[in-house]
Amino acid sequence: MVMQKLHGGADLMTPGLANDPPFDERAVKGAVVAVASLNRHTVPLFVGVCEIDISALGEVQGTKGHAVRGLHWEGDELWAWSSSSKPGQPAPEYLEGWDDELEEDEDVGEIEEGVQSLAVDGEEATQGAGGEEASDEAHDAPQEEVPEVEEKEPTTKEIDEAFEKAFLYSLYKLKQDNPSATNHGLSLPVQPSALISNMITPHLPIYTAKQAQYYQIKKTSWKNVKKFIKYLDKQRLVKSKDRNGQETVILDVDFNDRRVLEFVPYRLPSKNAVESAGKPATPANNAKSASTDSGDPSVGQTLTVQTLYRPTNKLTPTIFPALSSTHPSNYYKYTDISTHLDQYIQSQNPPLVDPKNKRIITLNPYLANTIFTSSSADDKSTLARGKTTRDGLLKRLIEDHSLMTAHYVILRPGQTLSEVKPKAGAAPKVNVILERRTGSKTVTKVWNLEVFGIIPSLLAEELQKKCASSTSVTQATGAPKGVMEVLVQGDQRRALETALVRRGLRTQWIDVVDKTKKKK
Repeated sequence: MVMQKLHGGADLMTPGLANDPPFDERAVKGAVVAVASLNRHTVPLFVGVCEIDISALGEVQGTKGHAVRGLHWEGDELWAWSSSSKPGQPAPEYLEGWDDELEEDEDVGEIEEGVQSLAVDGEEATQGAGGEEASDEAHDAPQEEVPEVEEKEPTTKEIDEAFEKAFLYSLYKLKQDNPSATNHGLSLPVQPSALISNMITPHLPIYTAKQAQYYQIKKTSWKNVKKFIKYLDKQRLVKSKDRNGQETVILDVDFNDRRVLEFVPYRLPSKNAVESAGKPATPANNAKSASTDSGDPSVGQTLTVQTLYRPTNKLTPTIFPALSSTHPSNYYKYTDISTHLDQYIQSQNPPLVDPKNKRIITLNPYLANTIFTSSSADDKSTLARGKTTRDGLLKRLIEDHSLMTAHYVILRPGQTLSEVKPKAGAAPKVNVILERRTGSKTVTKVWNLEVFGIIPSLLAEELQKKCASSTSVTQATGAPKGVMEVLVQGDQRRALETALVRRGLRTQWIDVVDKTKKKK
């Protein structure tokens, strides 16, 4: 329980010190110390600074206060950050050199090892002979070799044909599935990224991971999507258009082309064909979630973002109890603040609630001299009336930083408010910006992912596949060092939103700014 709270950002309290005094003489006030759990006493999982002289403690039970102020622990932002955006590895179960009893048991271990190594010469000879016979028998036994079938790399012509057939298959399937819908359910115009991700890739004959390396647009004779669309236009399967000489889109499709009407479907690979290729089908693999299969630990996670408020000295102890700034109970939700305010109003004598209108509150000296103290016209008007609304009073408490300071917590499954230390400021959001580069070229940028446990490099890999566009991961401009920015070509806000929702984010936690719109 103590280690769970430490991993949530809490400090180590004096009652949480394990083992009885005396403690290490080096654990004096201001010293940097490492903290381990009882079940893994050789593995430090928490690093902090002594707030008191722990070495001088003669008793732990019944004491209060902070013992070690936390600086770094397993699972925090520092643990999850690296230049390659890969999270830290889980701590081992045991570390040699950290066990106090190791030196005492060293001699005993050497003796036991020596006893176990003793053997009678005759037995050694017998065992040696037997070993040679067994070795000879094993050598003489014929070994069956399973011939490996090498996959032949397809030619450029075969890859071209596969891409063209995949496009025809997509039109054939749209026509079969949506016979009466407009354009058979195809949304026009078709962007290059949508053409590859939605129409071509699902219909390519990719059955193994190795085949996935061959059937790529770069392996075709066209080399890029633009030339592929031009080819389809020449074949009179589509009608395309260049937008400002940059991006080429499909404006119309001929569903009545002879090649579509006479198309013969072929067997399609399953969705997990590429991922499961070359992997043994074990129950453990089958039980893994999609997040494990993709190697991204953030996929499938459940996050809860809560906004909390901490009262200042102006409101304690009159409306809120006087607690230390680090006390878990000193942070309140919006509903808790409303409840405490109602309790204060109901406890006053003479009553503050207007008998004719319960929404009107009469100001007493405390409210007048504590809440409405600014020189604004609204405060002066409120003081002149001597009354305010209950909702207005609550709003003032929330919005005035001199009365309540805003904090936030991000909770993961199994975590509670008592285990996570709130951080000052407004709740964070993932920032998404769409902007133009070199004329009409659009790019999508996203950053501030790390605070939600999202690894930028893994998100970039997914977007590169889903959007069939190039991506890059760099340091975010104007952000603190270590906050990375993912850039993907094109307007990929929908694909990005889908990817973020898969990682536990809600749409209200995503802030999208479109800079491509012309200013009026």
